Amino acid sequence: MKLERALSIIGLDRLPKDEAELNAVYRELAKKLHPDAGGSEAAFQELGEAVEYLKRALEKKNRQFQALYDMSK
Repeated sequence: MKLERALSIIGLDRLPKDEAELNAVYRELAKKLHPDAGGSEAAFQELGEAVEYLKRALEKKNRQFQALYDMSK
């Protein structure tokens, strides 16, 4: 999955600022897309995959930022 695709699935145009923002968006969409709430299983699974991808992207961004900060000391 690519970043642009993951962002389009969750309806954002940028990477969330932190995991809390990502989780809030996920909870909102999960309520609508969950199969027990009338959503499709495929859409709910795709949402989960997009969120996991974006969590990894946030972790990578944070590691890179921390490395730059450590180098500047």
